[in-house]
Amino acid sequence: MPTTLTQTELLRELDQVVVGELNRHEKVAKEWFPHEYVPWSEGRNFDGLMGGDAWTEQDSGVSDVARSALMRQESRGGHTRIDYEGERDEWVKVNIVIRRGKDGEMEVEQVTRPEPVPYLKAIANAKIEDLESGAVGADAPND
Repeated sequence: MPTTLTQTELLRELDQVVVGELNRHEKVAKEWFPHEYVPWSEGRNFDGLMGGDAWTEQDSGVSDVARSALMRQESRGGHTRIDYEGERDEWVKVNIVIRRGKDGEMEVEQVTRPEPVPYLKAIANAKIEDLESGAVGADAPND
């Protein structure tokens, strides 16, 4: 039966974990400076006390590949997310497509896929043992 902790008891339990993680972080953390990632020549001020420019998603420096990965709200194959564990049926039906738009900027779009050929669908969903034994995929054309 699960134990129910008061807020104070929970904070005491968490305190031990936080102290341990902070100590671990201090041992492995490396000092860094923002200008090592954003050259001084590319720096600028954003909205706030300095009265700078409005921030846009393109200012993040996050690649379009990373942006498309963030669109995919599931874990599948080599794409693993701790905030979206496991596969979701609706994501089997779409691809995330990255292309250069007419303005030269990259566009990220979710596109509905056509239903796959039955033998390819069987191969994609097969266990490695079934592929190795020939139980799945043996009927695939050789062309």
